Amino acid sequence: MSRLVTNAIRSTAASSDAMTIDSAGKPAFPNGGVGKILQVKNAIKTDTQSVTNDTFTDVAGLSLSITPSSSSNKILFRGYVALCGESNTSLAIRIFRDSTEIGKSTADSTAANNSTATAKPLNVSTSTTKNQMHQLQFEVLDSPADTNAHTYKVQFAETHLHNYQGVIIYVNRPHTGMGSDQHGVISSTTVMEVAA
Repeated sequence: MSRLVTNAIRSTAASSDAMTIDSAGKPAFPNGGVGKILQVKNAIKTDTQSVTNDTFTDVAGLSLSITPSSSSNKILFRGYVALCGESNTSLAIRIFRDSTEIGKSTADSTAANNSTATAKPLNVSTSTTKNQMHQLQFEVLDSPADTNAHTYKVQFAETHLHNYQGVIIYVNRPHTGMGSDQHGVISSTTVMEVAA
């Protein structure tokens, strides 16, 4: 068996070490090694919110602003939103970097099954009862390709308006309300800067 014994690794063309190793054998990457998480921000929504019909609306309290330290770094945007609606309605979320929708499906969408024909929401779940909660989850590794501040956010709506008029969709609560036998839930988002 071969063994390399060293406390640092550096390219012949570099002026500093790419990796150092301490006396316990633990490696460190002084220049921010690839895949290293450089910053993390989180938001938790504990209150409720509602929207009517197919009007995609920002989920209040889940927007996060982050500024990449390098234009080559990526932003990992992940989270979940707890939704509930009328029986047999479709619940949808869309995610954005500023005003640009990211992580959206490229599957076909027509006016016959989606009131917003070009929406192609990230995730859809159909409820069967008015007190059944659905946790819609997402995770997207985004490449803003600059060092500007960006806001990542989530929107929600009901997307089968041709079947139902005046449908109300709720965040963090059952459609039937908060009775003694019902419990509220939370929703959450996280953004992380990942070194390139």
